[in-house]
Amino acid sequence: MFFEDLFCAWINARQKAKYDSEETVQNILRWMDNDDYGFCYDIERNMVKELNKKSVNLFEAAIKSRFEKAFATDLQKKHKRVSDCSWEVRKNASILKVIYVESKDTHAYLALCEGT
Repeated sequence: MFFEDLFCAWINARQKAKYDSEETVQNILRWMDNDDYGFCYDIERNMVKELNKKSVNLFEAAIKSRFEKAFATDLQKKHKRVSDCSWEVRKNASILKVIYVESKDTHAYLALCEGT
């Protein structure tokens, strides 16, 4: 919880200081990718609430790109359920769902669910 609060405070500070949204999102993705201790596990739940609209859109685009790349690889395996898919597909689908719930984008959420 301490790291989560610190992480969200860092996001707020960067946004108030008008730092580049793209750089902020790239840092977030890099930390999530290189998290050996699980500090970033499920951090998107609170993080998405703190990001401004532009940063959320950039974060969504990056996660969607990762999801589509992993899902395209998994499509060759003919899975019957999303739980049979690779960790990359499931992790990115989960993050996308959080983004869609927070932004109240029912259509994108349903499209993701139907597609997987």
